[in-house]
Amino acid sequence: MKQAKNSKKNLLCKIIVILVGIILTGTFCYGILLLGLGLYEHHTLQNAKTHYTAVPVCVTEITQMRPDDPWYIVALEPPDAKARDRLGVTYTNVFRSKLQTGDLLTLYYDPDAPQTRIVDLKTTGSQLLRGTLCTLIPAAAGIMLLLYRRRRNKRKPPAVTICPQQP
Repeated sequence: MKQAKNSKKNLLCKIIVILVGIILTGTFCYGILLLGLGLYEHHTLQNAKTHYTAVPVCVTEITQMRPDDPWYIVALEPPDAKARDRLGVTYTNVFRSKLQTGDLLTLYYDPDAPQTRIVDLKTTGSQLLRGTLCTLIPAAAGIMLLLYRRRRNKRKPPAVTICPQQP
């Protein structure tokens, strides 16, 4: 009876450890994805700052694509009349926008090919921060779990073997 309880308890513990491991691995992979996207966005913006012309633009319109959809279409227009005539209105897709009408952003464009445009939505910092946290927290938790298991395994008393007595 006791042995059946112990085996059920051990099985439950193993299932819990496996589930926690799966959750930690998923969170770690999500963090790596966010870090990669944030670094890519940062690199793209740094490249745009060095090679393209910067123009301040104002958010003039925010439209949700469909109800219950986190994607928004944002219309950006330069406040300067000369730049507005040259560039017109720029539309971009934004996921879960925290932008509001009237916010100022930076638009980078190539003067030789004005249709090539990059908008700085100021999301790089938050993506890098979330990616770092989603990577470091599961890694630290996984290391602590491994150390705990190792320490627990060391505490087990050695198996006692009874040797037959020699005559």
